[in-house]
Amino acid sequence: MKKTNLSYWVGCILLLTAALFFTQCKKSLVTNDASTNAETATSTVPRSVTSFVHPGVLNTAANLDLIRSQANSGDPVRSAAYQKVIDFIDNNPMPTQFYSTVYVGSNGHTSPSKSQIRKDAVLAYALALRFAKTGDTQWSDKCKFILNGWASTFQNYAPIDASDNPHQPDLEASWTTPSFVAAAEIIRYYQPNGVSANWSQADINTFSNYLNNVKNNYINHTFGSDGYNYNNNWNVSAGYAKMAIGVFLNSANVFNDGENELNITMPNMIHSDGTMPEECDRTDCVHYQYSLTGFTYAAEIAAMQGDNSLYTALSNRISAGYDFMYRSFFQNISCDYCTTNSAVYGGIEVAYHHYGTSNMGALRDLHDPLGAPADNTFLGFTTYTHYNLGGGTTPPSNNPPIGTVISLKGFNGKYVSGENGTQAMTCTRSTDGDWEHFTVLDAGNGKIYLRSMGKYVSSENGTQPITCNRTSPGDWEKFTWGVTSDGKITLQGNNGKYVSSENGTQAMTCTRTTPQGWESFGLNQ
Repeated sequence: MKKTNLSYWVGCILLLTAALFFTQCKKSLVTNDASTNAETATSTVPRSVTSFVHPGVLNTAANLDLIRSQANSGDPVRSAAYQKVIDFIDNNPMPTQFYSTVYVGSNGHTSPSKSQIRKDAVLAYALALRFAKTGDTQWSDKCKFILNGWASTFQNYAPIDASDNPHQPDLEASWTTPSFVAAAEIIRYYQPNGVSANWSQADINTFSNYLNNVKNNYINHTFGSDGYNYNNNWNVSAGYAKMAIGVFLNSANVFNDGENELNITMPNMIHSDGTMPEECDRTDCVHYQYSLTGFTYAAEIAAMQGDNSLYTALSNRISAGYDFMYRSFFQNISCDYCTTNSAVYGGIEVAYHHYGTSNMGALRDLHDPLGAPADNTFLGFTTYTHYNLGGGTTPPSNNPPIGTVISLKGFNGKYVSGENGTQAMTCTRSTDGDWEHFTVLDAGNGKIYLRSMGKYVSSENGTQPITCNRTSPGDWEKFTWGVTSDGKITLQGNNGKYVSSENGTQAMTCTRTTPQGWESFGLNQ
């Protein structure tokens, strides 16, 4: 009996010791994880995008309306930037053939098929922009000719020879595809002055099949599924490409997969102080700009779909990357390969449109207006498409900016917040973050919906404070957009009453019969 008791107590002691050991191991692992993830601790969680605004790759219908109006009315900046579109079209003749196999090489190794598909991707986009500006179907017809030609002819990518990186086809597909998609989104959905490009459903289906081909057989490989993960502009380009493809295919899975890859890649590409090791690793002023451009274009696409998380991720890490770029161009860094004469890629104008920092302003002014990049890797003409958009610089239009993400500032100087749908809406925020951004969506018959964090704003028909918690919109979620004489906007609910900020003293309501100070809001200020 004593022996049995001794064994029992020895066993208990051993179990207790083991438990303490594993507890300490677990604590150690948690501590190590926290240390390892220090770069990602402040990451903004992306929202799952489930439905799409079209056109939705870099340009919304509202933005195209604005730039078209300004260019056609002779606005000097817009007109000078539009000339870059015309110049590219004039200097790059239409293709006379398309290739079933595109042979690609690394480190500058090229072929006729590689040069053409890069050029044609940007040319298709330029033609789409020209159609969007003029409403002349000769330009949309030429754009369709390129889109249809490649979609119906292309079969595969292949390395030029054994000296080339065998994965180069994956990168090339990631570079050219988003430009094709941006053109296709305009041709498919945008109607300048009601003029349709009349892209047939059969051709749209063929183009969709082409996108699935390059996505499944090339772009998807870039993020490690084939056992390689370069953790540089390859990953960024692939994530951006998948987001663009997801928009055209109306595929939430493809879109969100691309955004998830970018969130994983970002802290390794742009450190917390903004440093981008890729400039030093590649010993040039180009490849880290590929990464910045890819991140920026992807963030803009996401924002147009109501998800601002890439722009704000890791405490505005993309903005910190442009601060690094500024230091490289103007102040020199330890491994500096940039000067003020170096090429500036198109992401800078899009980033400035969102962040508006002085460092970005200095960079964008070096080579303004921007045309297409010399190597045709990323779509260009961003001075034309994004200069002076948003940020309070453009007065509100009587036409609501469908597809655009906006912020609203009340009479008290504070921002309207959707409160993540957890309580009634307020107008009390001193800065605008994710909860203070709203996507403007078309509700039909001249009315709009406002969506934040995946939920819709509801007037509650004026019977209680307004909320932002509806998963699907109905009549109470419809608003009429108005513009006051002093450039503010008003929102009139389906009950005929106006939304009021209540000057931030209580939850917002939709009960006012006439709009005054508390019922008008500054747009993107």
